[in-house]
Amino acid sequence: MEPEPDVDVDDDQQSVDDDSDKKKRKEMSERKKRARNRPESIEGNKSSAKEVVVDDGDVASESSEEGLRYKIQFLTSGKPLSKKSKEFKGLKNVDSYRDGGLHKYTVGNYKSMDDAEKELRKVRAKFPEAFVITMRDGKRIK
Repeated sequence: MEPEPDVDVDDDQQSVDDDSDKKKRKEMSERKKRARNRPESIEGNKSSAKEVVVDDGDVASESSEEGLRYKIQFLTSGKPLSKKSKEFKGLKNVDSYRDGGLHKYTVGNYKSMDDAEKELRKVRAKFPEAFVITMRDGKRIK
């Protein structure tokens, strides 16, 4: 009779952990690829202030956000801008956050990357260098 091989109960858990790690690494790799394709700073071009209507998706205030959310970043400025600034070229519901001493301006608040990318096309009509950013609990994920 041959001795039974040692079976470690944790082997099954290790397999599940490995699959989870692979998924996380793949998601991070995809985010890095998208990040390489977007500019570091964005300056709005000077065109007419025609209003652009952007579907905010499932709108939630910063304080009630939980989990991942997607926003469209369209402008970066060294100084704070008024909520009604002409620099926003008619975009409504503009939000901002600070990063590295810069004021970064966003629009929208989407549950999925697909929804954000659909609206990105509209924003790019006014801000060609706009891109989607990922937020978690109100903070940008880079």
